[in-house]
Amino acid sequence: MGKSLKQLWKEEWQGWRTVGQVGIFILLWFLATLFFVCKRNLENKVRQDQQMSLQERRWKQSQLEREYGLKSSGSDQSADQQASSKSGYRTSGEPVAFKKDGKLWCPVMDQEVESAEKAVGYQDVDGVRYYFCCAGCPEPFKEDPNKYISKFPKS
Repeated sequence: MGKSLKQLWKEEWQGWRTVGQVGIFILLWFLATLFFVCKRNLENKVRQDQQMSLQERRWKQSQLEREYGLKSSGSDQSADQQASSKSGYRTSGEPVAFKKDGKLWCPVMDQEVESAEKAVGYQDVDGVRYYFCCAGCPEPFKEDPNKYISKFPKS
C-alpha cells in the first residue's frame, strides 16, 4: 500500500473537478444556445405580427373602398399629384386637404389625423378632401357630410 487515503482522495477529486468543469462548460454552452434560439424565434414572431397587422390594415382599407366608394389615401396617387401635394401648390382639379390649426383633421371625431398615409380613407366634398381617423367615420360622413362640415368655420 503505497498511497495514503488522503492522496487517493486528492487524485480522485482532481479527476472529478476536471469533469465538473467540462460539465459546467457544456451546461453554459447549452443555455447560451437556447437563449439565442429563443431570442431569434421571438424576433421572428414580432416581425410576423407586424406584417400581419399591416396586411389587416390594407384589407380594412380595401373593404372601406368597396363598401363606401372611398378612395384609399397614399400610393394610388399619380406622380404629379404627389409632387404637387409636397410642394404645396394645387394643380387643377386636385382637392385641398381639410385642416384645422394647420393639421389634418377628421370632421366626424373632431380629432387630428396623423398623416394622409395613416388615414383610413378620405372623401372629397366641394373641392375639399376630408380624411378619416378610424373605420367608423366614413359611413356617417357619407350619409350627411354637411352635418360635419358645418361644425367648422370656412377658412
